[in-house]
Amino acid sequence: ESGKQGGALSDVYGNTVDMELSFSTLKKVASTGGLTGAYAHTGRTLNFNNITPENGMVFLTPVLEETLRLRGEAKVHISVLAEDKAQYFAYLYYLNPETGIANWVGHAPFSCHQSEGCGMKAGEVEDIILDFYWTSVDIPAGTQLMLIVDGTDPSYWRYETTPEENTVVFNSTKQATLELPIVWENTKYDDPVANYQAAQGLNRGANGDASSAKGFGGALPVSLLLLISLSICRRRSN
Repeated sequence: ESGKQGGALSDVYGNTVDMELSFSTLKKVASTGGLTGAYAHTGRTLNFNNITPENGMVFLTPVLEETLRLRGEAKVHISVLAEDKAQYFAYLYYLNPETGIANWVGHAPFSCHQSEGCGMKAGEVEDIILDFYWTSVDIPAGTQLMLIVDGTDPSYWRYETTPEENTVVFNSTKQATLELPIVWENTKYDDPVANYQAAQGLNRGANGDASSAKGFGGALPVSLLLLISLSICRRRSN
């Protein structure tokens, strides 16, 4: 059955049991915010105190000790009981734990279609990937990275045959992950925007010197594990 569910984002493997978590696709935790959300990007905020976690799944990192620089495409890897026309939506925010205000980072939609080979057999577990749109955001130290997995988003078309419930499968030997494009300061970062500006002679630093505006860091895919917190989850009834 559905319940208040979620857990932690960690770089340490922690799931030791097999579990299925279900949530309604008729209610939402968050959304893209339509055109407002799409254009506002990190200007869009969410009040963590007003969300309903049981409508989906919510995962949080510990408070970050250093700034986390994201440059590229994040990905969520999960296993689900695939059904034709099922929809999954993932959202990334960074949360101020003192105020409860979370800033928008990006989102990733996914739809399962039998015409594309998804959900061919009822009740079969399938691995899916939710690909986030390219982002360039610095997650401040002192905040928490938050991942929300939802089953509906009013900004996207809902099919007449979309299931009313989604089920995510967690396995003790196969970890669900959030893959992040993290930039490190001590390696070269191949910034497409900076490269274009340099080619056009538009890349200028504070003193007008093009060489002083070079980027830094190197984007590397780093995976965080989606750890289910058993204290706030309930098993799906058989």
